[in-house]
Amino acid sequence: MKCAIFGTGKYAEVFSSLLNKNDICCYIDNDINKQGKEFNWKKIVAPNEIDYSNVDYIIVMVLKDKGIKSQLIGLGVDEKKIISYKEIGNKLGLHIYINSCGHQIDIKQWKFPEKKLLLMVHELSRTGVPVAAMHLAELLKELGYGVVIGSLRNGSIAGELQDRNIPYIGNLEAFYYCDDFKEFINSFDGVIMGTLAVSKFAVNFKFYRNPIFWWINETHENFFENYKLSEHQDNIFYLADGDKTVKMFKTYYPEREVSNLYYYLPEEDERNSAVSNEKICFGMVGSHVRRKGQDVLVAAIKRIPDEIRKNMVFYIIGPENGSYTKEWKTQADMIPEIKMIGELSQSELKRMYSEFDVLICPSRDDTVPIVVTQAFQNSIPCIVSNQVGQSMYMKNDYGGYVFESENTEQLSDAIVSMYNNKEKRARQGREGREIFEQYFSKNAVKQEVINKIIRYL
Repeated sequence: MKCAIFGTGKYAEVFSSLLNKNDICCYIDNDINKQGKEFNWKKIVAPNEIDYSNVDYIIVMVLKDKGIKSQLIGLGVDEKKIISYKEIGNKLGLHIYINSCGHQIDIKQWKFPEKKLLLMVHELSRTGVPVAAMHLAELLKELGYGVVIGSLRNGSIAGELQDRNIPYIGNLEAFYYCDDFKEFINSFDGVIMGTLAVSKFAVNFKFYRNPIFWWINETHENFFENYKLSEHQDNIFYLADGDKTVKMFKTYYPEREVSNLYYYLPEEDERNSAVSNEKICFGMVGSHVRRKGQDVLVAAIKRIPDEIRKNMVFYIIGPENGSYTKEWKTQADMIPEIKMIGELSQSELKRMYSEFDVLICPSRDDTVPIVVTQAFQNSIPCIVSNQVGQSMYMKNDYGGYVFESENTEQLSDAIVSMYNNKEKRARQGREGREIFEQYFSKNAVKQEVINKIIRYL
């Protein structure tokens, strides 16, 4: 079987891994700046540079693929040869494998001694939802359930799932129409949908009669507009990770019942011991996307007088995003107190929390970001925008400071206030720990999981 792949972006990088590389003859891209170069050790060609009679399939590995099929048909390609990456599992007869303890196991051979749960997420990235799902899986395992994490796309947290002996299935988006997968779903006693972003995939669950739990974490209307839930069924239950999510959910689905289920963070065997820094250390952690607000932080740092700022260091941690990062990185590079670090694993990030005196979360929209909860867990005070979910627990400077979203003057003042008030900073760190224990500790969440999930299984 010979195929050509249309696209050289993230989706091509992720889903090409499902194919034998010897079956891929080339990649196709409309971008003239990419043509003639290589991608995954294969040549990138223009759409009109390939003899389509020599390939069995052209697989479109692009998210926004409208127009590509018409373009190929216009070049004389047989429509039957053009398939989406979502169809390759069924069209090419690929098998779904569970990754467990370093082994790949065909789903038909997979057996559980316990009751079984499938926990669906959009991708295995080292971001909030997948990390929360990982910890929920550990709690459910402790309660006697066999758990598999299913993900539409693979990602960097897969290695940590292996380390924790949590079975997972990556790249399920390539198996939208696979009968084998429907059979596999029916073998589970319940399904937990970890985010609205898997709603389009949930069409595969219309036939399912065991409990389905939607654990929703989005608060922005764009998510609710783009990811519509299917019609309600008696076996569907709705959970939210905070009051902001509940409010947005009721705006779009006022007739459906929803209740809070916070995520939890496991207590580490040994709490981080703070490092004594010569300079006060501020940390921000998150992917470089506009929603997270790295540009807001850089603009606020720029406002701080040089004679004060020279006594500070700012770590901006997270994977870069070309277009958005470029907007503010030039300014960041001009401020010597800013240190840029790429994506870190959970263990690496844990070590960084021992460096932080203060965590900053300047997000324009963020439900209940795990990085803030991790800071509270480690008794680190926080500066957060009023669009961050934990801000509701931080009234009257409890656990840190809250500033109005995008208000760089308020953020700058909060940073300076942290610098000037060491004793208050220590007290706010202790208050942050109290917030963690009350809402996000294992003991706080365990009974809620029993009451809102386990009782229906």
